This record gives sequence, C-alpha cells and structure tokens, in this order.
Amino acid sequence: MKILLLGDYSALQQNLKEGLVELGHEVTLVSHGDDWKKLDNDISLQSKRKGLIGKLDRKYFRPIKLIPQLTGYDVIQFIGPLLFSQSFGYNEKLISYLIKHNKKSFLLVAGDNSIYWKNARNLKYWPNEEARAIDGETKYIWNKNRMVRWNTKMATMVNGIIPIVYEYKVGHEKFSNLYQTIPIPVNIKNITYQENIIKNKIIIFHGLNRPGFKGTKYIKKAMEIIKEKFPEKVEIVIKGNIPLKEYLKLIQKTNIIIDQTYGYSYGVNAVFSLALGKVTLAGCEPECLKEFNIESSPVINILPDVDQIVSVLEELVLHPETIPVIGKASRKYAEELHDYKMIAQKYVDTWNNA
Repeated sequence: MKILLLGDYSALQQNLKEGLVELGHEVTLVSHGDDWKKLDNDISLQSKRKGLIGKLDRKYFRPIKLIPQLTGYDVIQFIGPLLFSQSFGYNEKLISYLIKHNKKSFLLVAGDNSIYWKNARNLKYWPNEEARAIDGETKYIWNKNRMVRWNTKMATMVNGIIPIVYEYKVGHEKFSNLYQTIPIPVNIKNITYQENIIKNKIIIFHGLNRPGFKGTKYIKKAMEIIKEKFPEKVEIVIKGNIPLKEYLKLIQKTNIIIDQTYGYSYGVNAVFSLALGKVTLAGCEPECLKEFNIESSPVINILPDVDQIVSVLEELVLHPETIPVIGKASRKYAEELHDYKMIAQKYVDTWNNA
C-alpha cells in the first residue's frame, strides 16, 4: 500500500510510519517538524529561505510546489484539520484538493481541533478557558466560526475519523465515519529500556509545553511541596521546548515523569515514558481503560488537584522499592498496548475496511 502521512505531533506519525514500513508498505511522511521538537520527516513543509521570502515560501509557494508529491496515494492521513496557512482559504482549498486526488483519506484526531473543543465542554476534564489564557490563547483559533465550519466539513469529506484517545472519540461521536480508537504507537526497538534504579535521589520530571493545557500550575506546586518535604530524597526537574531526541535523553535519567492533569487519557509523552520504564503520572481514568479494552494500567491517574498529586508523589517517595517494579510493568505495558507494528496493522485494517 502506498501511504502519505501529512503532519506530525510529537512523532506520533513518525512512529506509525516506522511500523508501516516494517509491515512492507511504502510510506511518505510530510510535516513541518512540529516546531522546536525538530521531528524527522521525508518531505519538509519548512522553507530553507530566510526572512519574508522564507515565510511566504513556507506558507504559500512550497506547498504548491509539493502537490505532485502529495497525490496519487492509496491512503492519505491528515493529523488535524489545519496544516497550511488559513489566509485566502488556502488551507481548506489545498486539503480539499488532496482529499480528491488520493484514493482514501482519513482524519487522525490527535491534538486540538474545533470539534473536540466544542464538545469537550461537556466532559469532566478538559483544558478550560483559564488554561487557554495561561497558554496565551485568548484569541483561540478553534473557536472561530470559520474554523468550526471547516473542521466539520473536512470530517464529513474524509473516509474515516480515527481518534487516539477516549476524549477525542467522544468529541466526534456524531459523525457516522468515526472509527475505533487506536492507541498511540511507539517504536519499541528505538527506545532502550533500563531498570528504573534510584541513585542518589528520586528524580521527578515535568516537561514544559503548553502549561495551561497540561495543568502545570498544579504539577509544579505539588513538585515544590514534595521537594520541600523530602529535600534529601527528591530532585525535581522542570524543563521544556527542547528537541524530541534531547528530551528522550533527558528523561532517560529520571525516575518519575509527570505528564498532564487535564485528561481522561494520557498522551504521546507518557507513552515514551512508559516505554523507557518510568513511573508515569498522567490521565488514566476508567473511561480510558474501557476505551482500550483493558482492566488496569501502570499509568498513575492524577487530577488538576495539588493535594492529590502530592499524595501520589509522597506514596512513591515513602516506598521507593515500588519504583523499579512499576517501571518494569510500564515497559511491558508499552510493548503490549503501544507496539508500533501492532498499531500500524490496526491502521491498515481500518483503512482497508473504510
């Protein structure tokens, strides 16, 4: 099968591509590199030119020049509804053209979109108005009527909608072309597992990226309380906006990863942490387990609640012998639920059945 993966967040489609290639498919990954994460791709949407010329090239000229390389595939999968400039209806026109000039098209729901933001308000957990303000998103793009109309139109144009977690499935339940949730893939072969051994101190890490969306204010406060309570036992690290490869090297040295609070489910960073054998704190509500058809998970569920996060961390600090045990279970869990080849086959089956 000849497949085009268009766009990428946190190397989700990169890991999917690697699984598809292992299965014998011909795959092309096209993306902007997800900003400072500097993700790998086969074709970059970025321009090599600088200044105003580079900006115009990236927004308008380069995508047009690439069109011959973006058509004629058996499957094209878009990661979200916004991949090009919105000026002059450019994004809508180009995506519509690509849908028409490839055999099958799919919308991968991973990250924000208008449909999710509109429907997530009915859920117990969602990154609310306060979170958006923290992230400087006061003029939030997904709430604009034009984007809501386009997102809805695109969702009806594609052959299928594929969510990666429970929340995104719920947000798109009104669409008849919604398919089963497929877990996040991770290339286990590229992630070296080491036993989660505590050296001098227990190292607790939180990655800075969209602090409002992730509930960083709760996480940071909880980390500070634990550090103050156990200064001889705990080291805290808060760092962000670094390339993915550097990020993975950094968290390799840690024991506990705190990802995010505003969610029923966990995201890509949490899956990397699990594969590395780290104790992972993130969203993992019963709805998440049910969606993946599993009874339990080593992911420790946390809430946007400082006291609750402190309680979880304190339990781990007072019982450090549990950290290597949870770490080992985390790796096994990643291998069984998130293996890139197994997940790639789920995508192939979904595409074939659409």
